[in-house]
Amino acid sequence: MSSQNNTPNITPANWCLISVDIPVAASVERTWEALIHETNQWWLPDFRCVAAESVVSIDTAPLGMGLHEVAGDEWLSWFQVQMYLPSKLQIHLVGNLAFNWGGPATSGLSLAVVNQDDKSVLQLREARFGRVEGSAMSTCQKDWGTLFTKGFQHYVESA
Repeated sequence: MSSQNNTPNITPANWCLISVDIPVAASVERTWEALIHETNQWWLPDFRCVAAESVVSIDTAPLGMGLHEVAGDEWLSWFQVQMYLPSKLQIHLVGNLAFNWGGPATSGLSLAVVNQDDKSVLQLREARFGRVEGSAMSTCQKDWGTLFTKGFQHYVESA
């Protein structure tokens, strides 16, 4: 009879900070409206994890569903809303990454719309900690950049 090694594989926690600024040729009011209330229209197909026909939206109600994706009775909670400040055009979210998506890890995501030279800039900041691989920062920065330029920026500017 062979003995199995049941020693856990312990890896120290790590963290990364991602910063992406997306210029948007629209007013801050229009940019904010599209970000919060029209999420499904600009969320790219490649970023839908539940199903191709899923609906992505942001529920900003206290204790609401936050940033979530739903297709029938299947769903994904991307992030919960930690703080919602529409008067300052800011939303702060917290989410958990499952093991099969590179976790376990916790992510804090901050989205803010600021005025710059009569245009908008969407400021995205994500801090991730837990099981964070060395390539996570560049991968996440690239992925967020793709979603918010090809999806969000393109949608707002072409409307």
